[in-house]
Amino acid sequence: MRNELKIIIKNIYCDNNTDLFIRGCNNRLGFIDDLITKIKMSADNVELYDSENEPTEEIHIAVNVADAKGITIRYDSILYINKIVKYYYLQHEFSMDNPDSDGIDPCLDGFRDEAYSKKQFIMDEMIVDYLSGKGYTRLSYNEMEEVFHEPISISDTETDKYITVNNALFMDYFGLCESLS
Repeated sequence: MRNELKIIIKNIYCDNNTDLFIRGCNNRLGFIDDLITKIKMSADNVELYDSENEPTEEIHIAVNVADAKGITIRYDSILYINKIVKYYYLQHEFSMDNPDSDGIDPCLDGFRDEAYSKKQFIMDEMIVDYLSGKGYTRLSYNEMEEVFHEPISISDTETDKYITVNNALFMDYFGLCESLS
């Protein structure tokens, strides 16, 4: 796990500095509208989810739909930009109706860090360049799922629960901002 992430997780969840998390959740990234405008130039649809009292800006991107030999493939991406630390996660997805009459699942889909189509790839490069220019670092799926190996304590309650980077910094896993709603 990256040292900067260990330090911030320890500060919030072991040293009980939950104000740091809550302040981050109240932030608004000043560049988000500009980034969305740039993404819209290479995507079919872009939706910014409400991030009030959340630690991340979450952007769902319908990149494109392609038809290959009568099979329609949908390419989507999800971008999570952290408001507490300068890290982000970009996930690419595909989905299609299962053409196999013996198939069990009606839909075939998948996700990963790498693009599935050229349009996703071009958009990925643009997002990486843009956020790198703002001082942000990309996390991989494996890094998002890394476990913080110290017991955490929230609100003076000791627990042996271990949390992932995703749970600790990219969602309000313990409902720290619930009282703000």
